[in-house]
Amino acid sequence: MTPDKETFLKQGSRKRPKPTEGDELTDQIQKVGMVSNNVLTAEEFARYKRAHWRIENCLHHVLDEDFLEDKCTARNSKNILSVLRKTAYNIIRLMQIDEPKDRELVIDVIDEITDDFSVAIKWIFDPIPSFY
Repeated sequence: MTPDKETFLKQGSRKRPKPTEGDELTDQIQKVGMVSNNVLTAEEFARYKRAHWRIENCLHHVLDEDFLEDKCTARNSKNILSVLRKTAYNIIRLMQIDEPKDRELVIDVIDEITDDFSVAIKWIFDPIPSFY
């Protein structure tokens, strides 16, 4: 973490060092950093970092490992495929919440849908029940 915004803009960071004059990129450099005026304890900082990485662990890891999103070679339709993968993942999560027995892993739910596609049709076209 940098102490304040001015110091970050003067010094840069390890990932984004301050550009030098004459590198022909000076006008297009975007500065990225984590600036905070809050004094945090180690526990508070760890809580913020865990909350940030929770998204990576819960969503992106599943999309990468179970849906092989990073290995997809589609170029023109990659955004549409991404939306379809996330929609499928939301349906899987709803199925896991509704009846968690034998549905601990995402691949278990995918196998269940593959065996009986009417299960997926129910979750796609029927009203989604409230779990609250």
